[in-house]
Amino acid sequence: MVGSGIPALGLFLLMQSSAEANGIQGFFYPWSCEGDVWDRENCGGQAAIENPNLCLRLRCCYRDGVCYHQRPDENMRRKHMWALGWTCGGLLFLICAICVIWWAKRRNLLHLPKFLQGRYDISKTVSLLSKDRVSSDKKMSESPTDAEGEGTEGADEGDDD
Repeated sequence: MVGSGIPALGLFLLMQSSAEANGIQGFFYPWSCEGDVWDRENCGGQAAIENPNLCLRLRCCYRDGVCYHQRPDENMRRKHMWALGWTCGGLLFLICAICVIWWAKRRNLLHLPKFLQGRYDISKTVSLLSKDRVSSDKKMSESPTDAEGEGTEGADEGDDD
């Protein structure tokens, strides 16, 4: 269970980061072109301003004829941490719930309603290899009931005399 959760979490982290970001680090420290217009730092010099493709290859932002550096995006970072926290919390809750249910079932503390119980009880199923045991169990179960029935009939007849 936990073994499948870790790769799923890794895949989730990779999907959340953008294609141009640098993997997991892009998830924990996302960069953005958003921000205050006045705080922009030039990127790539005059060549990048004249050539928007060069600006984008340098992983800078290009808007309104200006090439500028990306900035850390705190809003996106908070959203990513929130998603990571809820994902880890959900996995932890699921693992704990499974462990508690398994423990309660082993201690015979779990009494499920009829519609949640399985159709077949494992303790009543018989494998194909134990045919002899089944037939001997049937013979044993038949003989004590016959003996009890005869004994009670004899006791009833003896009381009448």
